[in-house]
Amino acid sequence: MPPIWYGNSVICYLYNMKRFGRLILTVSFAVTIFSQQMMGYNDHRGHNVDSLEAAVARWTQQDIDTASDSALSRLLLDYEELMQGYLQTNGVKSEYYARKLLGLGQKKGWQNSVKAAAKIIGQHFWAKDQYDSAAFYYNIALAALDKTKSSWMTAIRRCTAPWATFTI
Repeated sequence: MPPIWYGNSVICYLYNMKRFGRLILTVSFAVTIFSQQMMGYNDHRGHNVDSLEAAVARWTQQDIDTASDSALSRLLLDYEELMQGYLQTNGVKSEYYARKLLGLGQKKGWQNSVKAAAKIIGQHFWAKDQYDSAAFYYNIALAALDKTKSSWMTAIRRCTAPWATFTI
């Protein structure tokens, strides 16, 4: 094939670019399909939750009972990631991890975890038209929010002058 500057150079250039574009498109499509099959399931946010679920499944009740607070906080974050990861694609798993998060959060008294889990469980009940159960979990989330808010306000008041007042 002669170089593209001989003859009608614009047409030859565009023809070669079209072939190159098809090649790039085909290769990128093949790589995308291959990588998704090899890497496992990605949630709606692009996170791979299969490996995280396998890591969380290794925790036994005895491990949870003897774990340090830092390890448990990491486990709670993993439960929350799985709860959010399955939220759009698998409601049963999302609710399962939300319940695990709620139970462990209530046991340790960590209100942010309780608030997040109760809100998601309430949303699951709301989606199933079970409004009384949804309200029950929304009230749990609201109570956890109030506890978090009051603890923050107490900490702020201790660090400021006694005449300073805050309203939120």
